[in-house]
Amino acid sequence: PLDGGRITAIISPKVWWAGVPILVGLFFWITSPMLLLIAILALPHLWSTIRKDSAMAMPDRYYDVPASTRWNYAFYYLGLAGYLGIMSYQTHRMLPG
Repeated sequence: PLDGGRITAIISPKVWWAGVPILVGLFFWITSPMLLLIAILALPHLWSTIRKDSAMAMPDRYYDVPASTRWNYAFYYLGLAGYLGIMSYQTHRMLPG
């Protein structure tokens, strides 16, 4: 559903199976409707990891990247996700109420 989904697909298409439960868990912790919406939008991508002939599945050559590129993308993506998570938490803590 978002640009990060294509990056995680380069790391491994099965990363979606870890991300969606995390989004649902965060929804119950923070109760942001946006998290639930993103999790729902990710369901077709989960389905595409099961069915290779799905319309959302990427061509095989899309995943044909060197392992070093996969590790670099994973490092940068997880670093960005961690940074955004910490900043969101800090901002949420600063809000009144």
